[in-house]
Amino acid sequence: MSKTVIMVCAHKRDACLAEPPYLPVQVGRAIAREDLGYTGDDSGENISAKNRNYCELTAQYWAWKNEEADYYGFFHYRRYLAFDPSLNKDDGWGKYWRNINQNKIWWRLADIILLRAECRARLGGEYVAGAIEDLNTIRRRANAKLYSSSEYGGDLRYAIFKEREKELLMEGYRYYDVIRNGYVRTELEEGFRKASDQDFIDGCFFNAIGSGAFSKNTLMRQNSYWLRYM
Repeated sequence: MSKTVIMVCAHKRDACLAEPPYLPVQVGRAIAREDLGYTGDDSGENISAKNRNYCELTAQYWAWKNEEADYYGFFHYRRYLAFDPSLNKDDGWGKYWRNINQNKIWWRLADIILLRAECRARLGGEYVAGAIEDLNTIRRRANAKLYSSSEYGGDLRYAIFKEREKELLMEGYRYYDVIRNGYVRTELEEGFRKASDQDFIDGCFFNAIGSGAFSKNTLMRQNSYWLRYM
């Protein structure tokens, strides 16, 4: 009979599925302040000590090198799939969301705190201390090293950007963070680096407005950049 193992990644104590095929795995245990009592990603060949950079991928690496199974699955930090058909109801998000037993994330506390940190860093002066405290609030929750002025050449705003990059991984924020902070030519590649400042002003980094929208609002106008190609 084939063996299936579904890793439940965790970095803090919480209600956790533990019966087979589920296997709770404490990620980053090599650098954690507390042993949660779960299987750790720090045994055998592992990259547990790099969890601050790779997040739940350290559990995937550990499974690849140390856990024997025919099929592997992963639940990302406190997010679960519902396999019971009775739970798979249309929640208004369409058929692609029917098998996901979780709320759609609109805002997270970490998102708001780090946005405030960015605003404070932009204001500078007396607000810098608050920006650092906001950044460290997020790092303390993750048992990460607190901010040092030696990071990223002393660029606090960029340090906050990188923290958002890690904290909000795969949640769709990074592109907008890049645009908002003006990091297009350093954080994006290929055509993004060739666009001129005027292209940026004209809206090249945002999608063209779909043709269907104009039938609903005849006063709407296409973004200046895309109008050149239509």
